Amino acid sequence: VSRPQVEQVIIPTTWRENGVGLFGNIGEDITYRAYAVTGLDAWGLTSSNLRGARSNGNRSRAEDLGGVVRVDWTPFEGGLLGGSFYGSGLDQDRSQFEDDAQIALWELHAQYRWEGLELRALYAQALIDGASDLTRGLRSSNRIKQNETIADNWLGWYLEVAYDVMPWIAPDRGWYLAPFFRFER
Repeated sequence: VSRPQVEQVIIPTTWRENGVGLFGNIGEDITYRAYAVTGLDAWGLTSSNLRGARSNGNRSRAEDLGGVVRVDWTPFEGGLLGGSFYGSGLDQDRSQFEDDAQIALWELHAQYRWEGLELRALYAQALIDGASDLTRGLRSSNRIKQNETIADNWLGWYLEVAYDVMPWIAPDRGWYLAPFFRFER
């Protein structure tokens, strides 16, 4: 099963960076995570996604640092509401870029589970300050084609509904099979 497009194009999933963080609970219903990490690297950007900007830890240039915070609230059993924010420099002090580019990436998510029913929703947006400078630098370095452009605003969302049918098929096995429908943009 493919990941939602928004989690492939806007949110660079399976993302790992060097950093340090704090996490914990506020009461019984709220969890938080906050990290200082190496920033994304514009050298890997394309006109079609942000995924290539991940530096994957051991290959980090680390001239620009980033910060990320996530908060989740469970107002009732089976329900989850939350959001996260990531911000960092993006140019990694490369001479090909004239200005300091910045990225702000945020998302809101909701989830509900009851019996075999599962509902999920996510909205994400990335804003790049200095996208035109990044475009010029990446074009002049032949990192992107001359007709490609790095967008300054990326957004996407999806809604998903699933239902676990295995309790009907093999009730005593504890197996899980949830056909789903996803609508995304």
